[in-house]
Amino acid sequence: MKKLTFFTMIFFSVGCLVNAQTPHTLQFSKAILVSSQQQVPSVGNGDGYDAVWKVIALLPTTGPISNSTNYYTSPAVGSYSITVNSNPISFSEAQGYSSTNGNFSYTNLRGGGNLPMWLPGGTTLAAGNNIQYISVLEFIVN
Repeated sequence: MKKLTFFTMIFFSVGCLVNAQTPHTLQFSKAILVSSQQQVPSVGNGDGYDAVWKVIALLPTTGPISNSTNYYTSPAVGSYSITVNSNPISFSEAQGYSSTNGNFSYTNLRGGGNLPMWLPGGTTLAAGNNIQYISVLEFIVN
């Protein structure tokens, strides 16, 4: 019985070593404001390193619109969008806005839980409708 246990442990240990993968770590690189189309760096596109981007916030260009009775409302669903790999991703109305004397401030845009969003190397990203900048954190994959 001791021999069977011993060989089972050896077999399991060797199997784990053969199948083990080198763990990767993420190292913070920089903060980026994306407006026009940019690509997440990857070894395949000649940048010499792989990166991932974490999209953390969208900074809109427009504020609320006024309806016919002069009440301020949020722009309609789809009024805000970003583009990922040439595909538009729509975000709905502003969330957490407040008004003081008709001045509005935004804290976030709703998008069905799309943020934060992680993008792998080689992905393209651009601001779309009513988005001036996309706030991104870049991490290097080690």
